[in-house]
Amino acid sequence: EMGSLVGDNSTEARLRQIQFLQTILQTLSKHGSFSKKKRDLIWLKVMQLFKSFLLSDNDKIRRRASSCLHASLLAPSWIVSSTTWKLCFENVLFPLAHEVHETGTDSMRVRTATLLARTCLHNISSLAEHPEFHKLWFRIIGVLAKDIQGGSEILVEAVRSVVVHRSIFVREYHPYHSCF
Repeated sequence: EMGSLVGDNSTEARLRQIQFLQTILQTLSKHGSFSKKKRDLIWLKVMQLFKSFLLSDNDKIRRRASSCLHASLLAPSWIVSSTTWKLCFENVLFPLAHEVHETGTDSMRVRTATLLARTCLHNISSLAEHPEFHKLWFRIIGVLAKDIQGGSEILVEAVRSVVVHRSIFVREYHPYHSCF
């Protein structure tokens, strides 16, 4: 099916591609025929593809990709390694935040900042296992602070709220909270 979708840049073809990626994720989550490492790599590649669709000029494609990316990053059924989560932040979320910071609206920046923080919080138990979690956390704070510096009042308040609430959670519930 994907072969018939490649090269067709129409909105409907792009939406079918996104649907195909969702099908891949559903298949991966139900079938244990792949090793954990292979599943993690496929999951990460699908997140990267969702991100690329999210940067589309077409609102319909962008909304569908946003919905899929949010659902995939916050799905309770996905348990990926701490290394894969770190790669997801480095290859999907941080580049997305950078792109949205440079070219997006305040509304897009708020949604991206919220997704960044929620993804970290929602997957904190897996992320906390990574030996460089503290570096990742400080980078997340840095990305959020960037939006505070250059945004409107609404953006500043929204990002500040995200930072405060997530910082309280991490300080209270992170097993190594003494470093915070």
